[in-house]
Amino acid sequence: MERFAASCGIRTPAYELVDKAGESYLAIHVGKITEFYAQKLSELRSTLGLDNEFSTRVFLKQSRPVSWLQSSETQILQRLLAESLTVGRSSLKSPFFRRSAFVVGGEEQRVYSETNHVIFGRRGAGKSSLVLFACNRAQRDGTPYAWLTLQQYRGRHDLLVIPQVLYELVDAIENADNSQTERVQRLRRLAHQLENKGADLTKQDIDMQLPVFARDFLFITRQGRAFFIFVDDLHLLHPDLQPYFLSALYSFCRGNNVFLKITAIENLTRLFDERAQEGLQTPGDAQVIRLDYNLVNPGAAFEHIRNLLDSYVQFVGIPSLSSLCGNGVIERLAWVSAGVPRDALYIFNNAIKKAIAADRKSLAVMDINMSAADSLTEKEANASDDVAENAGEVLAIVNDIKQFCLKEIRCNAFLVHIDPSDERYRLLKRVSDLRFIHVLHPGITPEKAGEKYEALMLDYAFYTGFRKAPSVKEFLAQPQQPLAKELRKLKRYKYEERLLPHSSVQAVT
Repeated sequence: MERFAASCGIRTPAYELVDKAGESYLAIHVGKITEFYAQKLSELRSTLGLDNEFSTRVFLKQSRPVSWLQSSETQILQRLLAESLTVGRSSLKSPFFRRSAFVVGGEEQRVYSETNHVIFGRRGAGKSSLVLFACNRAQRDGTPYAWLTLQQYRGRHDLLVIPQVLYELVDAIENADNSQTERVQRLRRLAHQLENKGADLTKQDIDMQLPVFARDFLFITRQGRAFFIFVDDLHLLHPDLQPYFLSALYSFCRGNNVFLKITAIENLTRLFDERAQEGLQTPGDAQVIRLDYNLVNPGAAFEHIRNLLDSYVQFVGIPSLSSLCGNGVIERLAWVSAGVPRDALYIFNNAIKKAIAADRKSLAVMDINMSAADSLTEKEANASDDVAENAGEVLAIVNDIKQFCLKEIRCNAFLVHIDPSDERYRLLKRVSDLRFIHVLHPGITPEKAGEKYEALMLDYAFYTGFRKAPSVKEFLAQPQQPLAKELRKLKRYKYEERLLPHSSVQAVT
């Protein structure tokens, strides 16, 4: 029993000995007999020797728990939720992700098509999950691919990134097909030669060798139907390098049945450099997919979060979300997470821990509120990752907005004038991308005609739960469409008149 429990990642479940035709059978109690449990039981049987009396006499018995929140299934759910907060290549081994896709609007089908794509979305919107879905499809269909994660190159603008990424590309080719050993070794040597130039490496060096690299690379990739190159988190590269990095990859992709799938945060990304004529232009070179989960359409945000969480509970064998949640819990979760999938998963998992610690049979709205407050530390850490050298500037603006909402107007929603030419407005968009503020409405006209304003909401992590701020009005408490007349009454955050830092991050081209 201990081995079964350890394999499943749960406490020792209830069990009993059952007499069948004069022989004793071991019955392991589970809330629902699922594929997950069946696989773990099969693995257990394979480890039991023939001399073990239960090697062929152990089975699963479905037994409804007194509380689903206190069940083994919820323990598995918590581990799965925690693993889902960081999606990467290791997630390809997960049976849950192999069978699940959580993107609405047909994006999962578009990303697997033979077209170049740039996938834009805020942090936590599901960009890497979309790549994971496509990679699982590629594995199933036998389509070769490379998944390049740029986290390790964060903030870099040196040209050595190019040969180092080419080296990763060669590794992916070799793993997919080792029948072209000689060509793979030539590609590896070429990447190594470029890297050995160190600080002396120039664009001319790279440009001269890219056609040589393409010769063997394309010979290998043309053996299949298509070859996908997934580039995850392009925005982590320094903006100065991004266009040339894309040009280098695109130089041997265009017209050669090799397709780029790039994920990025839009307001931190430069796809094209007009002056140098480097990079990708949309829609000619690549089509854009936007994962805009926000509160502009609160009904859709609620449906997406509910369906996402339902896929998790169904996988582990819990009948439904209502088996875990009290009235209004998922509605509140969708609202305080602003429809962002990763935030919803984090808050939901944390809320489960709080409800279990309080010995409750179901989650309450208060668990969601307390858990939302806990998410602030994670968001601040992400800001340091995503905007690197400009993290201090971004966090200074966050603090000013928090002061404005909680101390000056005592309301969690406000208006800002839309002016893409103003660097301070562009900084506000980065703050939104990092989930410190959220869009309620993309464009209203509260004052004179022709002047558009965005309606924004401060993230709940700043003023709910243990950070609950007194006398702060919630513009809305549940996912519902605000009326235009209500939005027009919101106070204006005049970033033009406030002492805000000026970012050195270049504007999106």
